[in-house]
Amino acid sequence: SSHAFMRTKMTEASSPIMDTEDPEFRRELRKQYRALHQEARGRKDAYIQPNSSSLLEMVKKADALHKNVKRTREQAVDAELMCTLVDYGVEMSKKLGHQGAASFTPSDFITRVCAMYVRGWDPQFQATLDHGSLDWRVFGSSVSKRFKTPQLPPFMNGVLDTELKKRKKNAKKRICAPNGPVVNPEELDNTLNEQQTDHAMKQMLKLVKKRRERNPEEPFRVDELVANPKSFSQFVENVFTLSFSVKDGELGFEHRGDDADECPVVVKRGKPEGGLVGRSTFVMHLDLKGWRQMAKTNKMMVGAVPHRDELVGEEKEKPGSISTTVGRGVVGGKVGGVENVQNS
Repeated sequence: SSHAFMRTKMTEASSPIMDTEDPEFRRELRKQYRALHQEARGRKDAYIQPNSSSLLEMVKKADALHKNVKRTREQAVDAELMCTLVDYGVEMSKKLGHQGAASFTPSDFITRVCAMYVRGWDPQFQATLDHGSLDWRVFGSSVSKRFKTPQLPPFMNGVLDTELKKRKKNAKKRICAPNGPVVNPEELDNTLNEQQTDHAMKQMLKLVKKRRERNPEEPFRVDELVANPKSFSQFVENVFTLSFSVKDGELGFEHRGDDADECPVVVKRGKPEGGLVGRSTFVMHLDLKGWRQMAKTNKMMVGAVPHRDELVGEEKEKPGSISTTVGRGVVGGKVGGVENVQNS
């Protein structure tokens, strides 16, 4: 038989007369591999049954032949056979488990264990009549190989008392354009502006004095004094000039008449002795829309402060072409009059 011939070849190979590199020996080895492979393909259904040991026996035969494999041609046929057996093993494993075709209950498992490891156990007898006992030695030796610790290379974990490094938080640096050279800003001379403001306050004070001397019963109303229908910017300057005069105590306001909405009049007060001036607040609206409405209500009345010619090179400001934007600041209030007056 083929097995007897193979054993004869094995014996000859171990003897000093037979050489394992002999072409005839290698040819016969490949022939044995092909015979096993053909047998495995022909009995597939028997090999993939979970309760059959045919697959394990075939693997043992393949391992016996593999001991004499030396060349690549024998390795190729050995690999083909092992691939087929591995596929059979995968199909067998799919039949196991809770959902597989070969699934069994715990009682079936105990029955099979007893059939393999209980001395004299006969499943036909009742448990009370069966006096056999479980051979724990045989049972333990058969399953102990499943719990062996594999041999692994040791690993060096380093010093045990090493402290963990704290993770540093990387602060994101903001990318900014490089700073240019340090330049001192040009200092402006405010002396001229102060002189112009003082001159405007003195001029307004003279106008109020002359009006009081000529007609003491009809002093200037606020809108008569600061109105300027030709220039919004000069109207704003007049309002600020009046507010500075009220703050210094030179001028003040009086309400004459019973109408609360009537525009107050401007009167001369004079600074108190010692130069201590009480706080006064003058609030008036200063936007372009209110200025136009005020001029329209007063029928384009020219104010007491005369219109000043613009500086050379500056564009004349006219209603509808004003680019100056003035919000509510120190001054603000009702159109055409004073909103709030507080004297202390």
